Amino acid sequence: MSRLAPDYYADRALGESSRTSHDQAIRDFEAMAGAKGIGSITPADVARYADWLRQRPGRGGRESASVATITKSLGHIRAVLKWAAESKGILDASPGARVRPPREARITRGSPKRLPFETHTLAQIFGSPLYTGCQRGRHAEPGPCIAPADRRYFF
Repeated sequence: MSRLAPDYYADRALGESSRTSHDQAIRDFEAMAGAKGIGSITPADVARYADWLRQRPGRGGRESASVATITKSLGHIRAVLKWAAESKGILDASPGARVRPPREARITRGSPKRLPFETHTLAQIFGSPLYTGCQRGRHAEPGPCIAPADRRYFF
């Protein structure tokens, strides 16, 4: 794949940082998959690369690479393989076309995942006078629900 990189770059208008990122992804893929010819790369190799990226340590002491890094590196490899299939005709079809980053890698950073409402919280919200009834002209006062439609809403 690294032998095709100069032809790939000649067909694409990539900036210096993008080219550097592509080169790194190609080097990583070749280090993981071994010295394979581009014609012998299979979808299993690309999927194994995606798993390899997920298990690789991240920057700054993180235990795994970020989702953005995994997606970017896998996207570079998929783009080169697609180019080899469509533009050069080296491959019949791109082996990376259906490979996506592993679902386990799609995590949210920062706060923990938002939990659903608990039953007592929902009872408190929907037990308010706004939902149980209100009188026209006075906001959130208990009574039969005779307010016009503009006072009813869904949060």
